[in-house]
Amino acid sequence: MKKILLAFIFAVLVAGCDYNRLANGIPIVTVIFNSAPSSTDRPTQIPDEDRKIIISGSPSIEKVVHATLEEFTGQNSRLDFIYKPKGSSTCVLDAHKATAQMGAVSRELKPDEVELGLEKTLIGYDAIAVVVNNENRVDNISTEQLKEIYTGEIINWSEVGGPDEDIIVFLREYGSGTRGTFERILGVEYEVSYDEINKLISSDLRIYEGSGSVQGQVYYHPYSVAYVSAYYPLHDNYIKSLDINGYALNYENVQRQSYPLVSPVYFIYHKDKLTQTAVNYINFVISAEGQQIVEHKGLIPIEHDKNK
Repeated sequence: MKKILLAFIFAVLVAGCDYNRLANGIPIVTVIFNSAPSSTDRPTQIPDEDRKIIISGSPSIEKVVHATLEEFTGQNSRLDFIYKPKGSSTCVLDAHKATAQMGAVSRELKPDEVELGLEKTLIGYDAIAVVVNNENRVDNISTEQLKEIYTGEIINWSEVGGPDEDIIVFLREYGSGTRGTFERILGVEYEVSYDEINKLISSDLRIYEGSGSVQGQVYYHPYSVAYVSAYYPLHDNYIKSLDINGYALNYENVQRQSYPLVSPVYFIYHKDKLTQTAVNYINFVISAEGQQIVEHKGLIPIEHDKNK
């Protein structure tokens, strides 16, 4: 069996929230924001039953939700929000069963999920850049070739038009939102336990934290390949982003979904289960102000101002 070198990148993101753990092991993040608008702009009193929004959402977009909630609550009276980070399939069921007012998912709904009658609102796109060292003459790769690299079928750059050099593959840790999107799109999945990871790391592999460290490793290993969140600024002086299937990673190709490593991000819900506050929050996220926050926190906005 062909071997590939896997370097596991561990990134721990601390959101500054209180984490509690249910009996079933799922973390619950409770976010309560207090604001004190001036008497001249204080909104109409909100009924008690409309003061709380419960969102079941993908961990990969948790930062976006927290940031937009913080700004939204700063413009309203005291509101309580509960964000439950879960997998997208669980989020769909939570929204359908109304155990959460809405779900936040980073993929299209599956056919059986569509049959549930949920409505959806597009809030942005989650895109991934595949990066290599600038010394590598490869500029474009197909999704099939990329999949074969990450499954060990392709182990040398010469197989994809590059130099006769072994490919060093950098892989994010299991549970990473970026990794989840990458593997879901390519149909690649590594079910590796932490014990197995530790055994691998105890030999030649090292732990690196964050997209910056990943880029640093691509710099130090000219014949390596890695993937990072598209919003993370690339150090263009020593690494580059590959075109995929002939499409460059840019706003236009992401929004058209011509660039293949992209997933739409939706709020999903049954409209009759939403409170007016929840409706107002969704409208805020897709507003010009909300989309600026969405972009700042790592997603590609629904529409991009080319004059920015």
